[in-house]
Amino acid sequence: MLLLVPHVLLLEFVTALPIVFRLGTLYRISALAIFAAACINTVFSTLGDTKLNFIIGAWTGIGFFNAYHLLFLVDPLEHYRHERDTVPPLELSLMRRIYWVLCAQNNLRGVGWNYQVLALLPSLAW
Repeated sequence: MLLLVPHVLLLEFVTALPIVFRLGTLYRISALAIFAAACINTVFSTLGDTKLNFIIGAWTGIGFFNAYHLLFLVDPLEHYRHERDTVPPLELSLMRRIYWVLCAQNNLRGVGWNYQVLALLPSLAW
């Protein structure tokens, strides 16, 4: 199971870096192709546990479509905002911008973001 952690982190960064550095279409297609290759690899792999196989398969499937969405359909740095943002993400330092993009791509329902699912209750102040 621990062997999956580098695999998952690699896919997260493969998706995030073209967004963070605002790379062109060729880089975005390459990132999506790497993600697709990982998804295909997942289909032909097994962890020996049906539940884990399902979780990993679902994660890669959802992740692929989320990556496609973020790489080609929206520009998160221009259109997404978190309720706690005080400056636009393009003005953040490199490390903060990477963190910001990783947060945006892993928050599928958008809790606290301007793309939040409408049926959700307002977020609680922790």
